[in-house]
Amino acid sequence: MQYAQFVAQLQDVKPVYYLKGDDYWAAKALKDLCLLADPNEVSVYTPLDDYRDAMWALNSFPMFGALRVVVIQDAPTIAESDKKAFSAYCEAPSLGSVLVFYRTGWAPKGAEECNFDHLKGDALVSYVSEVCASRSIRADRSAISLLVDYCGEDVAKIEAELTKLQAYLGDACLDEAAVKAVVAPDPNYQIYAFTDQVLKGSYVGALRVLDHLSNGNDQASFLGLIINHYRRAFYGKISGLAPAELGKLLGNAKPYVITKAVESVRRYSAVSLMGLLQKLYRLEYDFKSGRMGAEEALQLAIAEAIERRNV
Repeated sequence: MQYAQFVAQLQDVKPVYYLKGDDYWAAKALKDLCLLADPNEVSVYTPLDDYRDAMWALNSFPMFGALRVVVIQDAPTIAESDKKAFSAYCEAPSLGSVLVFYRTGWAPKGAEECNFDHLKGDALVSYVSEVCASRSIRADRSAISLLVDYCGEDVAKIEAELTKLQAYLGDACLDEAAVKAVVAPDPNYQIYAFTDQVLKGSYVGALRVLDHLSNGNDQASFLGLIINHYRRAFYGKISGLAPAELGKLLGNAKPYVITKAVESVRRYSAVSLMGLLQKLYRLEYDFKSGRMGAEEALQLAIAEAIERRNV
């Protein structure tokens, strides 16, 4: 579901909602639902609370407006007794109350499920262009595309960086030079730039990416990032799981990160990718044991990754 679809459907408010999917859009949807009621009529319950209080709130008449909103959030598990109570409520919800499940692993049958899509690529660039227009920021589309890449398609981060860029630019146009001057690239962006050069077989291009790392600590961290990237790519190649599902199993990595990782190894077989991972782990061990420096380990990593393409 796109966020715009959700907003359009708010003309017909449902008694129970289940907000899931991309958390940025789910959080915006939750805010929209809470704004339907007076602040005094909004109640939020977490696993630390007694859900019987939530049931009492749902069945109470709103005193300060037409609606009362009750939110159940940050509950990966819900006790069976509470599930039964919420399910029974969902069968006969109270007039004037809206029950919202957010960041929960469950919602009762009959809840309006809103599974928000992660905006990416041209769709995200177009959305950011609209945000720029709403903020009276003149921007080149190429600059917006670079900003999206620098922020790893994280919309919350993009909007925060736009605030900094607007203060930096004043009335000037947002261009690529401004993005490079103000926005620190997400570490994953550097990884994508690196693996893109490796995929092309460009040893020199990969070294140029490494040249932007300022010191040995950065180089050591980057070696770890490379290993994590190819590990995600390997599991993405052999598991058959959707990016969102696999991401949760690999340290809550975002779907975008998993998708980019898999794209970066399209010229590798699973066997050659496993061999590359084993070599990278040995290089990391040699570095951590003091047998070689980080720079040497990274150079050997480049050579190994390029050599194992098309196998």
